[in-house]
Amino acid sequence: LRRRLTPRETARLQGFPEHFVLPKSSYNRLLGNAVAVPCAAHALRRVTDGTESTYLDICSGVGGFAFAAERVNPSLRCVGFSEIMPSAIECYSSNFPETPRLGDLTKIKDFPACDIVMAGFPCQPFSNANRHKFTVRHENVDFYQVVLDAIERSRCSRVVLENVSNFLTVGK
Repeated sequence: LRRRLTPRETARLQGFPEHFVLPKSSYNRLLGNAVAVPCAAHALRRVTDGTESTYLDICSGVGGFAFAAERVNPSLRCVGFSEIMPSAIECYSSNFPETPRLGDLTKIKDFPACDIVMAGFPCQPFSNANRHKFTVRHENVDFYQVVLDAIERSRCSRVVLENVSNFLTVGK
């Protein structure tokens, strides 16, 4: 007998808590591309010392980093999130209604100051799933520059980036 995972089962596999409000649409895509909460929590524990109080969540997806921050240090406060997919924005806002929506990262003029920037920026240009296209310049190959600009403009002292291992080698 074959069956597909339910949205809740998919969320559990990614480490989202039971109280996570599921996306209303595109759940396979949104949860499949989400940062795994336990992995993000592990990374946050390694870079935080407990003195940080604010973070900025860019390329936030459905909120994997936000749930990780909640797990690692419940007193951390998100000063804003940036995402472009409407269904991801709706899901994030359902789970974190008090967090300000900053919109498209490429169009933000003033970044809020924060202690930590967390980003799960697009990995398609660097993913092994895209290996056959490494010789073709992907439209998002330079997006990391936008992320670096956001990091600099937020004046943060700590950064956690989620991507794929090929990020370090594709395109040199």
